[in-house]
Amino acid sequence: MPAAPPAPRRLFLACLLAVAAVALLQLLPGLDRMDFHHEEGRRVLPAREMLASGDWVTPTLVGKPYLSKPPGIFWALAGLFRLTGSDGVLVARSLSVLATLATAIGILLFGARLFRLRAGFLAALLWLAAPETLAKGRLAEIEAPLACAVFAAVACWWLGREGGWGWRIGAGLALAAALLLKGPVALVFFLGAPLALASRRDVGGARSLFAPSLLVPLALGLALPALWVGALLAEIDPAAAAGHWGGQIGGQGGGGRSLGTYAGERVEFLFGSLLALLPSSLVLVLSFRDAPGKELWRAPAPRALLGAAAAGWLFFFLFPGTSARYVFPALPFVALVAGELLDGAAAPLAGRFDRAAFGFGVLGLLIWLAVVVGWFLPLGDVEVDGLGLLLGKLAGLTGLAVLAGRGAPRRLAGLLLIPLLAGQILTSQVEPPKAKRHARAIHAARIDAALEPGETLHVARWSNFNTLLYLEHGLVLLDDLRALPEGAAALVHARQLEQLGGGVPWPYEILVEVRVRRDDLAVVRRGASAP
Repeated sequence: MPAAPPAPRRLFLACLLAVAAVALLQLLPGLDRMDFHHEEGRRVLPAREMLASGDWVTPTLVGKPYLSKPPGIFWALAGLFRLTGSDGVLVARSLSVLATLATAIGILLFGARLFRLRAGFLAALLWLAAPETLAKGRLAEIEAPLACAVFAAVACWWLGREGGWGWRIGAGLALAAALLLKGPVALVFFLGAPLALASRRDVGGARSLFAPSLLVPLALGLALPALWVGALLAEIDPAAAAGHWGGQIGGQGGGGRSLGTYAGERVEFLFGSLLALLPSSLVLVLSFRDAPGKELWRAPAPRALLGAAAAGWLFFFLFPGTSARYVFPALPFVALVAGELLDGAAAPLAGRFDRAAFGFGVLGLLIWLAVVVGWFLPLGDVEVDGLGLLLGKLAGLTGLAVLAGRGAPRRLAGLLLIPLLAGQILTSQVEPPKAKRHARAIHAARIDAALEPGETLHVARWSNFNTLLYLEHGLVLLDDLRALPEGAAALVHARQLEQLGGGVPWPYEILVEVRVRRDDLAVVRRGASAP
């Protein structure tokens, strides 16, 4: 597919500014009002410890080697903490915000080069409108940087196919970053693109798999993580590392699952991934059986993009114990193809997109109704303030415009504006009230107050690592409560507290009890052992 003619410079800059504005308006509001949650504790704590210890080879979690993930996310966060002089919520999450913004801009630029500026612009908006983008683009986790690195690797590989060693080196560096963020699974997404083209003679066929445009990124992408593995094995026991990584794979695989459980997980994964990638996934599903969609998918560029997405999706679909969020790196490629489909929708596709937009229009009205109800009658974690009411009105008015409109404006308003508004309402109006109810910083302050100045707190392995992020005292990971030194304090769970009262032969004193979301925690101090 020949490169699209360049768009007018002023129009290009306008699209670029619009994408950046939508991304920041979608991601920044209330970014620091929500406590650390989900997997953020397991990402931020090792980064803090890496920065404090100066050991950038072996990640640690509460002082013990942590090999469940490669060090890429810890390096990125630790570098950001050093650069800004802060390791708080806002700085930690800004990494994902920047990665999401960079991916949106990359989709715009790459889409404009592959197709047209308008297709790239629509694809960038589809990326930002996805629920999973909003969820992962606001957390200090791996998914947003990983999606950015995988997309950059595939895009640079494509551009490097026509020559240009700069693109090939860029693809290798991006692939190395992806591997250091998530491990070998990043290769699945990356190799899906060239493998999808291997059967086409017009782009080199199977011989393209041995072209320098692919071999150079692969060699560079594998060499850099291999250097880290070599340095790591020089610091720790190789057998222990191999055993840990093997256990990780086995644990993810869930060898004890029955066939019924496995089948149920596949159904859940199928629908979960489709929902996570909305509205792009809906556009692809609607165009699957029509000639315009099939013709587009047979073109080299869309074929490569969908190959990258399909390879990752199929891998996780077949692999037990996975989650729909793992296919997040596929979204930029799905959004690019969906943007091209929306931009050049032929009559059969336009009719289907109109019907889909109609459904989103009804959703906009339902959101408006829910916001009004929440304004007068707060329910659970849903509380609506003036801004939420305004956003709800905008969603309702957009829904009315969709139901009354026609043509491309109707499709775009339904498939883009309503998801963007819905995401903004959920982010700004549901998460902050949760933070008020589950303020981990407040509970951590109570735990700190129960300890002596400078005292070290021993922590059991199960512990909620997000709460630990707010503690001021030093932490030591404790595998067995029976090994707690005399006079020392430990953070335990209610179940362990029951165990202490049921046969552990040493007295203990409860210093403080707190409830963090669903966890009943207590700080206990070991007294003198019984003679």
